[in-house]
Amino acid sequence: MTAQMETILKEVKEAGEDFEWYPTTKEIISALTKDIRVVLGTKYLSKNYYSMLDVGAGNGKVFEEIEKSDEKIEVTYGIPKLSSGYAIEKSMRLIQELIKKNITVLGTDFWEQTLIDKDADIVFCNPPYKEYDKWAEKLIMEANGCYLYLVIPGRWKENKSISHAIKRRGLKEKGVQVIGSFDFLDSEDRKARAKVDLVRISLNRSFNTVKDPWDAWFEENFLPKEEVDVNKKQKEASQKRTEKSKALIGKENYMQEMAAMYNAEMEKLISNYQKLASLDKEIFLEMEITVDALIEKIKAKIENLKKVYWMEFFTNFEKINSRLISTVRRRMIEKMTGRVNVDFTVENMRMVTIWALQNANGYFDEQIATVYKRISDVDAIRTYKSNEKMVSDSWRYNRRYRDKDLKNYYLDYRIVYAGNVDFGAGYGYVSGMNDRGIAEINDICIIAKNLGFAVLDRAENFEWKPGKKMIFKMKDLKSGKVVDFMSVKGFKNGNIHFQFNQEFMKAFNIEAARINKWVKSPEHAANEMNIDKKDLEKYWKQSFAYSALSSESKNLLAVFM
Repeated sequence: MTAQMETILKEVKEAGEDFEWYPTTKEIISALTKDIRVVLGTKYLSKNYYSMLDVGAGNGKVFEEIEKSDEKIEVTYGIPKLSSGYAIEKSMRLIQELIKKNITVLGTDFWEQTLIDKDADIVFCNPPYKEYDKWAEKLIMEANGCYLYLVIPGRWKENKSISHAIKRRGLKEKGVQVIGSFDFLDSEDRKARAKVDLVRISLNRSFNTVKDPWDAWFEENFLPKEEVDVNKKQKEASQKRTEKSKALIGKENYMQEMAAMYNAEMEKLISNYQKLASLDKEIFLEMEITVDALIEKIKAKIENLKKVYWMEFFTNFEKINSRLISTVRRRMIEKMTGRVNVDFTVENMRMVTIWALQNANGYFDEQIATVYKRISDVDAIRTYKSNEKMVSDSWRYNRRYRDKDLKNYYLDYRIVYAGNVDFGAGYGYVSGMNDRGIAEINDICIIAKNLGFAVLDRAENFEWKPGKKMIFKMKDLKSGKVVDFMSVKGFKNGNIHFQFNQEFMKAFNIEAARINKWVKSPEHAANEMNIDKKDLEKYWKQSFAYSALSSESKNLLAVFM
């Protein structure tokens, strides 16, 4: 055993997270890799790359060894290589190792995860041996993709639960194959007296009668039901959900309360479908409701519920929404709820928060450039001394000019932004303003915080009315006094008038110029924008946001560990 592995095992034990973790041996991984290349490299599939989900991934050794093996071969037709690694792992200490290796963690507690919506070409699991049959049963019933590989005791063939799961999933005998038998007596990481089989289960529905995991799951629990269109009650339910989640903001048990809300809504959803079991089947036949249509609609309903709750979490959880603008938050949510879904649990909320904070630094420059371009108004532009290009009104309406041609400018502290805001009440409105307007204003506050300005307000703190001026405050970090950050006034024509703190606008202009590479140095910027050199030294690539976030991430990680 390597010194690094000894250290990791010691830390895992001290944290009380030693969940019968027996790393898969290199011998088993070698057999696994060779078999994957054979089955995925056939003329039927002929993949050059594949994705893999490791359930109970430990420190990511399986991915690491496969990648080492892949490095020795060239990308060739019929010899696929690993492209994407996903993991489910309970130990927070081991999750740190997975994040370091750029492996996407989809969940923590195996029993809290829904596997049917986690789409990967290969699903692999070396389960705890005391519960291997329960794990195998759940994996066989829910695993999605082409093939499922299990490292399980040789006695699995006589296990009734596994046999029943194989039958229910519609697997033929030839679809379940033992690739090889192994033991852990000479394990390079952690020795154990265990004889195991590496079992390959074919889930590819092109070759046999394998049922889609959604089909198998719903056939066990539901009768057909036609999903109704979105109606007024659903909109009202969505509004109530948002109101409840906002009421939890700032509470110590925010994550627990959000998870409880989600579980209650999910249980109600499933309960409603299960109630249909008491109805006569002929009713559905008469209504021409098909099983396939039902399954697709319920699947979409469940996946959408996860997405809705993750959106609420990213929007309202202060640790995240104070650092990431709305478009970046949506992108992160799409990543989690796109091809693979992350279940909405307390542990996953913690894991996602750590992930978001650790990756936020990479978005800071992009966020500044995005918001700067968004609020750039032709009347507020001041061109550089060296920029002789004329600014025409066509720029305001022509994206080609806006995205490519116009450069080398800085902004005045007074700006009129065509934000398409609207005023009203009800669904889609927050404190009297539509969601888009609220998001645009909050994005500016987030940029200010990332530049070191301690803004105290958010858009939803005010009651918005057309033409009414709102004053946002910030705390001066030197004097400790509360001063004005910006005044904001929205109008019925959709425009927003901003008047910013001039120190903030200096910092914003300087960083935007640096990020867009319009200036090469602080001296260059000082000359082009008529800014004092002392201000340039103060705001040029300032590190307040980066160091603060790094510290915040470490403190959060310490709490969760």
